[in-house]
Amino acid sequence: MGKLPFSEVYLHAMVRDAHGRKMSKSLGNVIDPLDVIYGISLEGLMAQLDGSNLDPAEVGRAKEGQKQDYPQGIPECGTDALRFALCQYTAQGRDINLDVKRVQGYRFFCNKLWNATRFALTYLQGSEIQTLNEASNRPMITRPSITPAFLAGLNARLEHVSYFIGCQYSAEDDLVWLQLDAGLGQRKIPSSYPHLERWFQHIGRLRKQARDDTLHVATSILHLILVDPPPSALGTSMH
Repeated sequence: MGKLPFSEVYLHAMVRDAHGRKMSKSLGNVIDPLDVIYGISLEGLMAQLDGSNLDPAEVGRAKEGQKQDYPQGIPECGTDALRFALCQYTAQGRDINLDVKRVQGYRFFCNKLWNATRFALTYLQGSEIQTLNEASNRPMITRPSITPAFLAGLNARLEHVSYFIGCQYSAEDDLVWLQLDAGLGQRKIPSSYPHLERWFQHIGRLRKQARDDTLHVATSILHLILVDPPPSALGTSMH
């Protein structure tokens, strides 16, 4: 007593059933969020009607509606899918016509995201993963001069870096690739720098395959070279 029950209250649109009818105990079309999260059989839904205070004359009609809408019951969708669905519904209009099939579709979508993330993490073991805010706070990279000392420094560092892990390239990789491409023109990277040449060709292939300019926030190979190079690795090749 004497305390507010909630410190924050969120207002959302009116939640209706899939047919646009207002959820009402008198209609028997109320959907319990826990049933969407954990799932429930058709028999379980009907048992809820039998134990409710719904007018007996309406129970039969409500059960027929449940048979049409949930012939196999309500599938287990989970909390994440329900939250995602409600957020999507709220952004689209004034009222929410809650369709359990759509919530189930978001469950499959969330599951695909989870599996894709697990797959990606297998290629990022031991790598530094940063958020966009952390990546934006990186020190600015100065434009390199394409000198023999610079090329030799890159080649020496790439010899000991397994940069094919994850098959991704970062903004710094892209920046240096563009600088090398512009600086070299029609010339090729000298064969005396085999590791740099392999990296250059690899990033070039990835750039051709990229469908957009999405920033890959993976650990940059060249970020370590340009921002925190090893002693005497690059000589005086920066300006």
